[in-house]
Amino acid sequence: AATAAAALCLPADGPAGAVILGWFSMPLLLTLGCLAIARFETYPYSAWASPAGQRLLVALDRERGAGDPLAAVALRGVRALTDPALRAALA
Repeated sequence: AATAAAALCLPADGPAGAVILGWFSMPLLLTLGCLAIARFETYPYSAWASPAGQRLLVALDRERGAGDPLAAVALRGVRALTDPALRAALA
């Protein structure tokens, strides 16, 4: 928006101001339209994980030490690893 305002403040010959405003407003309108569509398409779906993924997350919350180490690293970061050498390698 600031770039469009700066471009409109520059002196121009003829109807160039409207052309500049059009070129700067078109990406803004397209972006806002995409965000509005995404908002209405994703509204009814509150759970991002699939049912299998939700079960995995619940199992990881229950079992702090056991389970899939890769999923634990993805969920909690490197501190979820118990092996100091592996933790140092990923740090």
